[in-house]
Amino acid sequence: MQAGRGQTSGRAQSKTRSRRDVSVKAGGDDDLPPELQTSDDDDGKFAKIDQGDPAYGPPALLLFGFTPDEKQDVKGLLDEIGGDFMKIVQATSDMLDGTLWDAFGRVQVQTAQNLATDVPRMCFISGLTGEELMMLVDAFGKSKLQRPVFAALVPKNKDKLLRELIDEVMGDHRRLVIERRKMLREQQAKTTG
Repeated sequence: MQAGRGQTSGRAQSKTRSRRDVSVKAGGDDDLPPELQTSDDDDGKFAKIDQGDPAYGPPALLLFGFTPDEKQDVKGLLDEIGGDFMKIVQATSDMLDGTLWDAFGRVQVQTAQNLATDVPRMCFISGLTGEELMMLVDAFGKSKLQRPVFAALVPKNKDKLLRELIDEVMGDHRRLVIERRKMLREQQAKTTG
C-alpha cells in the first residue's frame, strides 16, 4: 500500500510492502465515504481519520458478516492494492464477548460453523496509516464486494467488548446515514425551490 513505511514498535512485518498507484481521497469529510465522515466531538462517536494518522495495532482486517468465499475475494482485493501483508480474520461467535484487541491477536481455526452469525456486515481495520485506510475503503468501493461498515482499531476502542462495540458503531453509522440523508434532502430542496 505504501512503500518505505517504517515498522511500528511491537509489530512485525513479514512481507515487504509494495507501492501501488491507487488514488487517495484527500480533503475534508465530504471527500470520505459516509462510514468515515465524523464529528469532532469526543463523546465516543466516530473519530476523524486523517491521511497522516499513524498505524495502530497489527496489520489485519476483522470481518463480520462475510462468507468464506467473500473472505477470499477480500484477500484478492488486498493483493491487488499491495495489502497482501495484512492478516484477515473472520469474526467467530466466541469473539463477541472478548475485546477488539483480543480478536485481532487471536489464533484460531475458523470454520463456517463457528463464524459469528446475525451480525451486521462490518470490517474493523488495524495496523494501517490514515492514508492506507482511506486507500482500502476506496478500493472496497470500486470492487464487486458489497460494502461493509468500516471502523478502525484505535487506543480508545481496543479494550471494548466486541458485542458492545458493534452496537455502538452501528448506532453511529445509522445516525450518520440519517444526518447525511437529511443534509442531501435540504440541499435538493434549496436547488429546486
